[in-house]
Amino acid sequence: MGGWGEDVEQAYEKWAQGGGPVEEDSFRRDRRCAHFAEGAPTRSLPGEVYLNALQRMRGSDAARAARNVEPFFWADAKVVRVWLCHECASAVGLD
Repeated sequence: MGGWGEDVEQAYEKWAQGGGPVEEDSFRRDRRCAHFAEGAPTRSLPGEVYLNALQRMRGSDAARAARNVEPFFWADAKVVRVWLCHECASAVGLD
């Protein structure tokens, strides 16, 4: 079967058994801007960098910019890689 749910279950089991944190590379998730599927050139950024950029913005502007990227839990930012085109990177001040 495989998939996201299985990864979460394995991470929880490791944590519950006192195994410590899950290595980032073994649990990395990609989130893409809306223009990625259209073939726009993109570059990847750590989820934490993207999140910090959103937090520096005004609320309504941040919400508008965040709608252009596939959703993820902000608590997961350490294991998320965000792919942004130039337009979306500019919108959050990361151009």
